[in-house]
Amino acid sequence: MSKFDVHLGRATSISQLILVGVAGYTLYFTAIPLYQKELASEQLAKIQIEQAAAEERLSFINSSYELQLEESKRIRTQNELLAGHLELERQHLSNIQLQISTKDDELNLLRFELQKTSESVRVAESKLNAAGRLKFIQAVEWFAIKSQLGKECEMFIIGSQNEEAVEDKAAISKCDPLGSIASAIRAAARPDAIDQSGDPLGLSKIQADGLYKRAVKLVSANKDALADVVDYSRLKILLDNSARYQLDVDNGKTESYGASVEATLALISYGAEVSKSRIEVIGNFIDALKAKL
Repeated sequence: MSKFDVHLGRATSISQLILVGVAGYTLYFTAIPLYQKELASEQLAKIQIEQAAAEERLSFINSSYELQLEESKRIRTQNELLAGHLELERQHLSNIQLQISTKDDELNLLRFELQKTSESVRVAESKLNAAGRLKFIQAVEWFAIKSQLGKECEMFIIGSQNEEAVEDKAAISKCDPLGSIASAIRAAARPDAIDQSGDPLGLSKIQADGLYKRAVKLVSANKDALADVVDYSRLKILLDNSARYQLDVDNGKTESYGASVEATLALISYGAEVSKSRIEVIGNFIDALKAKL
């Protein structure tokens, strides 16, 4: 092998080494930096995109925050208004409760006054009813005794022997206690009824009707106690004796004059006895009327 070949081989090796060095230099100082630059550019682009997205999100967040802040302020303002309104409503409610309490006190006072008034009215009505009841009973007693002391009842015993001596035959049936009381109750319940002094009884129709019904019911329950007290067998004997002696006197038998007078006096005495007994029976019933009417 010649020196040229040796040198050529060496030159080739050196040139290759140089080419490798240049390639390495070029790669290191050109390709790699360019790659790194492109990579960095790509990363920068990505970073810029991410930054833009982040800024957009941040802007959105800021906008949302501002909206939320405004909403929060609006809600806070609204809450403050509602709180003020609620406070006003509470004050109004407190005033209403105070007014209700005042009205309750007034109502309780009115109820108390009404109760007192009702009690006064009840007492007055009770007194009025008691007064009316007493007037009615006194009127019944007066009418019953008045009928017993009337001409018809006085003539009933004596006139039994001479019916023409009694003018009102229908009045005779009222002379027994039951008839006298029944007639007196009807008279006392009349709208124009008067008392013993001639003054109107002043009973209302409702009051008079109520007293009349109770009195009639009491009469019905005490019929036996109001039975007539006349002993008709004794009366017949007295009437026969008086009539016989009076006939003798009329026929001119003067000796029978004394006996006729005695017979007449006995008849009159019995009549007075009957009248007294009837008045006692009536008085007993009036006592029952006072107790039960």
